Amino acid sequence: MTKAVVLDLFGTLVSWPQGSPTLAIAPYVTMAQQLGVPYESFRPAWSRMRKARDAGEMTSERSLRIVCDELKVTASAERLRFAALARTVFLRSVLVPRAGARGALRSLRSRGLRLGLLSDASLEVPVLWNDSALAPLIDAAVFSCTERAVKPDPRLYAAV
Repeated sequence: MTKAVVLDLFGTLVSWPQGSPTLAIAPYVTMAQQLGVPYESFRPAWSRMRKARDAGEMTSERSLRIVCDELKVTASAERLRFAALARTVFLRSVLVPRAGARGALRSLRSRGLRLGLLSDASLEVPVLWNDSALAPLIDAAVFSCTERAVKPDPRLYAAV
């Protein structure tokens, strides 16, 4: 008998921006502009460090510093903070339940099921999670960055 359901966050309970590709790249363009780096150079360098961010090995600010070093750009601490803030603002805007998500969670819970969340995510997400509309509906939330491992590491599944 099933006692619990474990769900992913991104692409399951919340969606990335829909519609124009501009919406999906906007936060990265903003981060690149804050640092004075061309978007075309910034995005691949930023993307290469995703696993390290998701594993909690580095903050977004540290990742941005590495990008700047790699691209031979000098950015002040203030510019790094503003670029990291742009990412946090974007993530906050994404942590909105997709249509039907809350109803589905309530339905599962009404059947006596416990609800878990397991997500690969950078360090901003667990901080923002508690203020999300989904947090009260989930019994146990596990984020890769706080567990210092990424999927499919079995420790993550054991933790949830």
